[in-house]
Amino acid sequence: MAFATGAVLLLAATVAAAGIPASRISGGVNADISDYPFVVQLERDNTGSGWSQTGGGVLINNLNFITAAHKFTDASFKGPNSFRIRAGSNKRNSGGTTYSIRTITIHPEFAEEAERDADIAVVRLTRAVEFTDLVSPAALYGGSYEVPEGSEVTVVGWGKTGPLDAKPSELLQELTLHTINYDECAARYGFGVTPNMICYGNLDSDERDSPCFGDAGGPVIYNGGVIGLISWGQSCANSYFASVGTSVPAYVDWVVDVAIAP
Repeated sequence: MAFATGAVLLLAATVAAAGIPASRISGGVNADISDYPFVVQLERDNTGSGWSQTGGGVLINNLNFITAAHKFTDASFKGPNSFRIRAGSNKRNSGGTTYSIRTITIHPEFAEEAERDADIAVVRLTRAVEFTDLVSPAALYGGSYEVPEGSEVTVVGWGKTGPLDAKPSELLQELTLHTINYDECAARYGFGVTPNMICYGNLDSDERDSPCFGDAGGPVIYNGGVIGLISWGQSCANSYFASVGTSVPAYVDWVVDVAIAP
């Protein structure tokens, strides 16, 4: 489906399954961008030494994508010109098409001191994305929809494949995890988890699978639609703590307002 400039596709309380592969990022397996055409690489060049993938993002129409706000708030941030996206490629830092960034709108309630509540930004591109079989917008969950506890969700990205000295993946990875009860997630952390977040993982598992450094801003996918954005966690591949994402339904009205603004 081709979207006019400013259009955003929203999902109601239920979505038909869209053939998302179930698989086991740290613990992930190779994925195909054709299964996740709304996923983009967020690339950064702060030093002038060249562009490199630093996170993920989710296309919501032909001029805007959403990602984690914290990608733009560190002390070395040099403005929109130091970031771009790459769309339509399985490969990290190569292939597909790159697009420059015009504006970055961070949610007004986001603050690092608040443990990344409202960790979401709407980013506008300098030119419209050309949609193909490998590049198309995501469907976002709207309203107050909540994923049932224990549901399968899929995360994708090019981040590190394990803790410590592991390197980013050169190919897109996918990983299926399970949603975690809010009270359980909050109790294990003891801080920072809010109702505006979604918790997911495989708690107390020997597999130690999770998103990792370099995956932030990418999607948390449920039945083909985007229910969250990868945000934070206690290191990676830590099976005692859940991974924590920004809940898209909690902020989708704001996202739409920003995306359709002139």
